[in-house]
This record gives sequence, C-alpha cells and structure tokens, in this order.
Amino acid sequence: MTGRVVTKNTISDPFSITTGLKQGCVLAPTLFSLYLGAMIHELPDTASGIQLRCRMDGGLFNTGRLRARRLFTMFNVRELQYADDNATPVDTVDALHTTVSAFDGAYSRFGLTSNVGKTKILAQGAPGQPPPDTSNVCLRGQALETVEEFPAFDGAYSRFGLTSNVGKTKILAQGAPGQPPPDTSNVCLRGQALETVEAFPYLGSYLSNDCTAQKDIDNRIRAAHAAFGRLSKRVFLNHDPNLNTKIMVFRAIVLSTLLYGSEVWVLYRSDIKKLERFQQQKLLRTFY
Repeated sequence: MTGRVVTKNTISDPFSITTGLKQGCVLAPTLFSLYLGAMIHELPDTASGIQLRCRMDGGLFNTGRLRARRLFTMFNVRELQYADDNATPVDTVDALHTTVSAFDGAYSRFGLTSNVGKTKILAQGAPGQPPPDTSNVCLRGQALETVEEFPAFDGAYSRFGLTSNVGKTKILAQGAPGQPPPDTSNVCLRGQALETVEAFPYLGSYLSNDCTAQKDIDNRIRAAHAAFGRLSKRVFLNHDPNLNTKIMVFRAIVLSTLLYGSEVWVLYRSDIKKLERFQQQKLLRTFY
C-alpha cells in the first residue's frame, strides 16, 4: 500500500504505508466498520446462520400471521458484530462446524486472527431438552470451550487491578411468563448481599423485572414532557414562530426524547395508546 502527500500544487513521490491509524484516531471506528463489512462479503454460503421471519403489513400482536405461506419476509442472520467481537448464531452443531471455519477463513484473508482462547460456545437446547454436544467443535485444530454461564467478573476485574462497586451492583430477577421472579436474597459479592431491585436504569433506558417496557415508556414520557415544558414559552406557546418551525422543534427535541431506545421496546396496545395520547396532547397545545 502506497500513498502521496499533496502540498499546494505539488504531489510527492509515492511512499510505502507500513503502519495503520494511531490509537484514538477518530477515523478508526468508521474505517474498521467498513473493513469488517467488506470481510462479510468474503463469507461462503456454508456460513448458514439462522432464519428470522417477519411481516410489515400490520397485525403486530397476531403472531399466527407469521405462519402464512406468503406476505412475509425472511432474514438470514449470520453474524452479530460489535467492535472486534463477533457472535455467530446457528441452529445445529453441523452448522456450527462450518460457520466457525468460514469466519476464521474470512478473517485470515483480511489479515485478522481469531483468538481461540477467547472463542466460546454457548449451547442452548430446546425447551425441556439438554443442550447439544459441542465437545468436538474445533478452530484451527483446537477444541473450543463450551460454557454454561458468564465468567466470574469480579475475579477478572481483580486480576486487572479493578474493584467491583458492591453498592452499585444490583440484581434484576425476571421470572418466566406468569411466574414470580426467583429468590436472589442469598446472592453475595465479597461477602456482602446484593440488592435485588424491580427496575434499574441502564444506558438511558429502564429494565424491569416484569419483562415489559412500561417503566421505560413512563420514564420517556416524563422526560419528553419536561423537554416540552422547557420550550413552551419560547416556542410552542409563542405566537411568533410559524407552525413549520414549531413542528421541526417538536420532532427534534420532544419526539426524539420520547422515542429514545424505542428500537428495543416490546410494545402492547396499551403502550402504543399511551405514546399516541402524549403526542396528541402536546400537538393540540402547540396548534391551539
């Protein structure tokens, strides 16, 4: 790989580029995303992934519509990447064999190397069935470890000179549908019992032990109401700005606050009505 430098009207001679971006360069995340995106196109068809079926023509709460023979869309999910980590979902052990080899080959062709020691298998069986046997799945001749749970984080933190904050560490226990959450009162960290909470904020959103988005939706409505109130006198209840300006501000400030994190919400009809009611009330105040 070679490059040239342009100075005013002069172009330098070609020179070899032997190093990449420096640590912390703002271009690194974008370029690495493009790099991995190109790598995905090198995957052979043997990297099967899993099939997801969806419909976009209404009937959000009628899952029986997904059993139709037409009017649905199939998605093939082969990779779930975040930075330099990658999760490859498959539905059979044979598919796991071929997919692991396919990804490792694609990485190698792009100058990357899979870390065998950090590559783990999390095998999940069908409801009521044991997980499948994955003991013979290998990567570059080395058997991959199959894990049953997350690693011991506190021990890992300690080995790197970090300490878990027991006071800020909470447990959010979620029961099966229609069942109460399990008892976690005896879970301890360094001899101290951890507090079990019904909901807690994480990355700006609320996670609840009832597996619904109601707590998060109520929190977003309060935040959007506060955002609307801060701009009421200057914008929404002010007769000087025209209607188009008010709508633009409403979408940019209030609506974006209301729908923050909505991509991961699992909504019920009551939740949708609650969001629509808030929007209608604020728009009526703006118009009249």
